[in-house]
Amino acid sequence: MRLNSTYVLNIVLVYHESDLKACEDIRRQLLQLHRRNKAYVINVVKFDNTDTSPDGLAMLDELLRAADLTLVLLSEASIMAELLSCNELRKAVDRQLAGKKHLLPIVLETCWWEDTIYKHLETLPHGGMPLYENPVLEEQLLAQLLNDIQTRIDKIREEKKENESTYKTVLTEADKLFDQAATQPALLRKALPLYREAVEQWREGYVPMLEVLEGRVLLCGREINFYYYAEAAKTAYKKGDHETAYFNCKDALEMREDAHIRELFDKLDKEAKEKDHQSMREPFDRHLKRGHDFFLNMQWEEAKEEYTHALDFFEEDFVPTRESIQYKIETCYREATLEAATRKAKIYYSIQDYARVVDTLTEALRQINKAAFERIEHVMQLIRSIEHAQPYYDSGSQRWGYMHQKTKEVIIAPKYHGAFAFSENLAGVKKWEKWGFIDVEGNEVIPFVYEFVGHFNRGVAEVVRGKSMFYINHRGDRVDEPTFKQLG
Repeated sequence: MRLNSTYVLNIVLVYHESDLKACEDIRRQLLQLHRRNKAYVINVVKFDNTDTSPDGLAMLDELLRAADLTLVLLSEASIMAELLSCNELRKAVDRQLAGKKHLLPIVLETCWWEDTIYKHLETLPHGGMPLYENPVLEEQLLAQLLNDIQTRIDKIREEKKENESTYKTVLTEADKLFDQAATQPALLRKALPLYREAVEQWREGYVPMLEVLEGRVLLCGREINFYYYAEAAKTAYKKGDHETAYFNCKDALEMREDAHIRELFDKLDKEAKEKDHQSMREPFDRHLKRGHDFFLNMQWEEAKEEYTHALDFFEEDFVPTRESIQYKIETCYREATLEAATRKAKIYYSIQDYARVVDTLTEALRQINKAAFERIEHVMQLIRSIEHAQPYYDSGSQRWGYMHQKTKEVIIAPKYHGAFAFSENLAGVKKWEKWGFIDVEGNEVIPFVYEFVGHFNRGVAEVVRGKSMFYINHRGDRVDEPTFKQLG
């Protein structure tokens, strides 16, 4: 809530709700002051204790700070109320005692006001005489009250004139220094206390607005801090203390942006990051170099350990990549495993324990490359299956399949209408009325499009398709008839 401007005398009446009648009476008396103070408007604002919430007390505090004169009405009811002993009025009493504000308690009736926070203040009517307890003296006391208030208003008017003059003088000097600070930043240290004094002197109606003055205070403080940190950064940089320069640049840029300080900060920041990067790389490079030395000397276990430690310090932007180092580790593992297996195999070979030689080398291969080992086993199984695969006829399904000649285990389920033995890893089989070729896993290699097929011999097989007889290779491509030399 805002009261009126400088040339309005703001009077705030604080009272208990039970004293409303007396408050209105005093307010009417105060209206007579308009005739005595024609240069000013008497503005009277009432405040009772109906709202003692945080918002209500905040409004009271704002009124008390903006008031030129505060009148507190004291009665038996009011001195017992929470409002008249609240912190906001306590601070107003302190300001009165310090000579910074004007607060007058008015005694409405006999009460123990001497036991309240107002005991050290001058009260009206004089001598603490109640205003309304003696009807004979009531008119005289009201007139005396009005004269006493007028005396206080006269003093306030002089203070306001003096304050405004001081305010203008201080503000003019502060603005002058502030304008010169563009080329002489040190002047801000002189302007700042003047702006703070202007804020203290400011009253409602002064120009510029209070927010502008407070903004100038903040701006001066910020600029002073900026120049302090900026100069400290430059000095530290010249001395070679880049760490101190870095943090001073950072503090300066928190005050405001500046191209020169930003350039210095970016330079120092880059140096700091490079230094951190080098610091982070040092253990990585150390282990990596040791690993390379052991690798070149074929000390596989030691090399693997160093490469593994290098990965503990690895960062994404390091070179070589994580994948490259991991490949080195895998290589060391393979070489170490093979080397150990070879040493054991030599011992077993020297005592003619050939079976253990094979087992040792086989196990090493399995450890080195399990996928390759499994692939070899699979191929070997296919070779054994081809060597022992023979066609057999299943009378139940009346179809042909393939089984292991020795174990009688079914290799390919019976599902064909005809089947030949395997030759060169392929077997001719018949599906319905057509022939084609399959491998030992039952995969169709050459389509079922022929009326008849023969066996493969040295890469070719004779086939009949329609009325034509010709030769095909393992891919099913038609080829020229082989000569005797080719077959021989």
